[in-house]
Amino acid sequence: MIHLSITINLSITFNLSIPSKLSIMIHLSITIDLSITIHFTINLSITFNLSVTIHLTINLSIMTNLSITIVLSITIHFTITINLSITINLTLTFNLSITIHITINLTIMMKAERISLNTPVYDLSVIRDLWEGRVRKYKQRQKKEDERVSKSALARVNQQWQNRIACRKLKSAETTALHQYLERSTHPLSRERDRDAESKRLIFEMNGEKWMKLPEDLQFMTYLQEWHIHGTRIPEIPSFIESFLDLRVLDVPKNGLTRIPVEIGKLHNLRELNVNYNKLRSIPPELGDCENLERLEMTANSNLTELPFELSNLKKLKYLDLAENKFGSIPICVLRMEKLTCLDISKNSLRDLPEDIDRLEALETLFLHKNAVQYVPMSMKNLIHLKMMVISADDLKSIPSQLVDNPRIKLIRLYDNPLKEFKDVSSERSVDAEAQDTEEKEFMKTYIETLQDREMQPTYTTKVSLSCLL
Repeated sequence: MIHLSITINLSITFNLSIPSKLSIMIHLSITIDLSITIHFTINLSITFNLSVTIHLTINLSIMTNLSITIVLSITIHFTITINLSITINLTLTFNLSITIHITINLTIMMKAERISLNTPVYDLSVIRDLWEGRVRKYKQRQKKEDERVSKSALARVNQQWQNRIACRKLKSAETTALHQYLERSTHPLSRERDRDAESKRLIFEMNGEKWMKLPEDLQFMTYLQEWHIHGTRIPEIPSFIESFLDLRVLDVPKNGLTRIPVEIGKLHNLRELNVNYNKLRSIPPELGDCENLERLEMTANSNLTELPFELSNLKKLKYLDLAENKFGSIPICVLRMEKLTCLDISKNSLRDLPEDIDRLEALETLFLHKNAVQYVPMSMKNLIHLKMMVISADDLKSIPSQLVDNPRIKLIRLYDNPLKEFKDVSSERSVDAEAQDTEEKEFMKTYIETLQDREMQPTYTTKVSLSCLL
């Protein structure tokens, strides 16, 4: 076993003092600890075993003949066992500690003439405050200068001249483009005209029954943001509409459409969809993927009786028009549209309203006329944002008094014209039914807009059909 320990302590102190100006004190301390520990353990074990066994047998028989028999047996056992065990433990510890203390005392004798002080200054904070004051004044002057330069036209003129100088080094085509840019930058009205022209290039319009199919080049104009196709004989929306990822408005009423392609679900930027007065039989569930849709109009698709539950994903939808269809009740997906503010489900086959209609917490306007609704549920009073409700009162038997007495809600109860014979006479006239429905809807819209400006709603209203003879 070997143990070695070494300790070295070194302390150095150095003092330098300059009278009245500078004083420096340096203290250096070095500590070195070295510890070495070695353990040796040797275990040696030797075992030697020797075993010798000798068997001797002699038979001597003397008879007529001489016979001698000698049997010799020797057995030797030899065993050697050696056990050697060596253990070495080595421990080395080295500690080095160096401590340096430096103390500098600086004493400055000066006269602060600019601040009218004749006494010596020993505090550095005064010098720091003086320096920060100068920096602050410099930044203020620099800020005023930057504001003056930004308000002056010098920077713009300089930029234009730099562009003109660079223009001389360009080719003729690049020079023409640069001059056009400079002219637009100096004429705001021209920029507005260019912006209007640019917006028109993003809109596609097609009107008239002469059109039976879309132009082939349309599939390559994927930059379009609006489609407006009215009154054509195009039977369906093409599937390549999935490439129009920037499309915001799809306005395709009165075209005789029989279906909406499932590819419409890829138009995630779509905001408005108008498929009024078509021949749709169903709505694809993929429409629920258009999560940014805010306005959906499906008026007068007479074969529509239900909506897919996937439309409940339209959490941003605010306006929904389901008028003039064959809905027997308000679809379940509609009751899950949290942001819906206006619902028009007039002229359908409704006979009652769901008890959980108060789930439409943001609802402000509800159109229920031209339905055979008999009872209005008590949960309607929980619609705190409701401002107007239009309902047919011919079959109405019960309505919550909270709706009737609430001054904030304009409750309009419509009564159909009892003169049925005039409707029969008018039906004999060759009047386009679709145009008649459109005029009737426009009449109701105008009538209700006039009621919105009134402070009090009328107690009852008798609706006179536009088709009757006056």
